[in-house]
Amino acid sequence: MRRFVLTLIAVLLFAGGYMQVNRLLVGTPARTLGTEVDRMIPFWPPAELIYIMVYLFILLPVVQVRCPRVLTRVATGYYAYNLVAIFVFWYFPVRYERPPAFAIESLTTWGVALNYFLDPPYNCFPSLHVANSVFASAVAWRIDRRVGWVASVFAVAISLSTMLVKQHYLADVLSGAALGFAGYRMFARPAILERAPLDEMALPRRYPLVLPSIYLMSVAALSIAYSLGWRPFP
Repeated sequence: MRRFVLTLIAVLLFAGGYMQVNRLLVGTPARTLGTEVDRMIPFWPPAELIYIMVYLFILLPVVQVRCPRVLTRVATGYYAYNLVAIFVFWYFPVRYERPPAFAIESLTTWGVALNYFLDPPYNCFPSLHVANSVFASAVAWRIDRRVGWVASVFAVAISLSTMLVKQHYLADVLSGAALGFAGYRMFARPAILERAPLDEMALPRRYPLVLPSIYLMSVAALSIAYSLGWRPFP
């Protein structure tokens, strides 16, 4: 029950905070943080398949952390840094200059177009995609190094994908990484005892495998929608 409640609060925070602020900022004056490095990074639609992983990746602590006390502290850290990010989004709005119209000729280009339609080009700085990835992977590393190694690789890949699909600037990525790590250091790390027995801290390693299974089913569902010609965006 605790896991369900903590997860529900996180979902409501995302829906009521991130999404609403993003919609309210549409059409308002906002900064752009593009640099020469950002302009050198190519637009690569296949990275969308990595980019969307974060929506399940942030649930890694839910299927990894066993100790209720630690899970509560992890959830508190997640709420805290997400609220900080939402505050920054509102008072320091940043807009991404997305690429011009592109041909929708594959599942990945369709996915990028759907992503752009659902997620307006605001709420950029700091990147919560990156913050959530860093936070989840840091928690995983602290609890179980084997799971942490895998999680860290995915966190790096997700962070790079945010720039390859032209959703975030380099400044967004760096600030997001700092925010996520700060949340981990302040809230999660002190609660996870360094020499605590693994079976007291972590659920069996087979539990996190539910996330890639759900991811594959989600991609399959999106593939069917694309094949059927579903296109809710202009």
